[in-house]
Amino acid sequence: MTEFTRSSLSTIFANNSIQAIDPLDMRNFIDSTLIIADATGSTDEIAVYDGSEWKMSTGSNVFALPGHTHVLDDLSNVTVPSPTTDNVLQWSGSAWVNSALAAIPHDLTDHDNVNTGSLADGDVLMYNGTSWLNSVGASVFATSGHTHALNDLSDVIINAPGIDDVLQYVSPSWVNSSLAFAATNHTHALNDLSDVIINAPGTDDVLQYVSPSWVNSSLAFAATNHTHALNDLSDVIINAPGTDDVLQYVSPSWVNSSLASIPLEATKSEQETGTATDVYASPAKQHYHTSSLKLWVRCSVSGSTPTIKGSFNVTSITDNGGGNFTVVIDTDMSNSDYAVWAASGLSGGRNYSDLASDSSAGVSSFLIICSNASGTLVDPDIFTGVVSGDLS
Repeated sequence: MTEFTRSSLSTIFANNSIQAIDPLDMRNFIDSTLIIADATGSTDEIAVYDGSEWKMSTGSNVFALPGHTHVLDDLSNVTVPSPTTDNVLQWSGSAWVNSALAAIPHDLTDHDNVNTGSLADGDVLMYNGTSWLNSVGASVFATSGHTHALNDLSDVIINAPGIDDVLQYVSPSWVNSSLAFAATNHTHALNDLSDVIINAPGTDDVLQYVSPSWVNSSLAFAATNHTHALNDLSDVIINAPGTDDVLQYVSPSWVNSSLASIPLEATKSEQETGTATDVYASPAKQHYHTSSLKLWVRCSVSGSTPTIKGSFNVTSITDNGGGNFTVVIDTDMSNSDYAVWAASGLSGGRNYSDLASDSSAGVSSFLIICSNASGTLVDPDIFTGVVSGDLS
């Protein structure tokens, strides 16, 4: 080996064995000792500083030149003893050391900022600002452990809330306002509704449902451009309708039926004739039939004063004195050819009643006389009378 110093640099750079060294690159170690091989040194040798001197070197100590390789274990802070499949490098505190993947701990407690302490069912991890600590679950959620207010929400703004305030959306946030303000300081139009379409509305327009929306149209258009049938009505039932069918109310619905199957009310004339079989006698007209009574009355007499106790088609009864009474008819008879039946009673004695005379029976009244067994007219305690015939 040959040793060179500052005084012999010119000789160094004249030596063919190191002519690959650029003299400018030597300026930072000009005072160092450079030891090189003989002029017949190996190919790709370079000068390497070992901490005290520069030496020509080749092999595994040569870096950044082609024609050589490096492995992890060449690194000064890596130790790789007997590596196996799926090993990983794990920092030991001073060096990177290979270890089996399964040997690497995977537990919350392996982390420096996690302290689980004594665990219990339902515990959760909660961050206290520096570490994750286990806490009882019930104490974490919306109880004494912490509180939330509407104003904590990012899209809510609460300004001096008052009683009955409501949250009103004022884009992009929900803002509190008084109920009265919220109700009066906004407007809605029909067209704001999702199922309503308003196209150039005109006077007297109506909303008409055109699936799936309500659309405005003129009243005339709405009335003529749709149809309804009786059967569309909720209280109408139409079953196989036929010619001349009518609607008949059969609670709780109107039901169609043949006109012929529905009897009509008998007229006054049909009641008086009494021969029709396809009509019915209504309560208002049944008494017009020849078989029906046209009048009846029950009257008590006390102190010559008659008092009607019950009656039909009688207006009043007048005491003409001594067992003579005029019965006034409400609805007149059509003529005086009607029949009168009378009966009377007297406590403690006999009393008889009759039609006073043929001429005493008129279309609007008739006379009843009452007498004792001797034929003397006397007032009874009670008398009754009925009439059959033809009403006017």
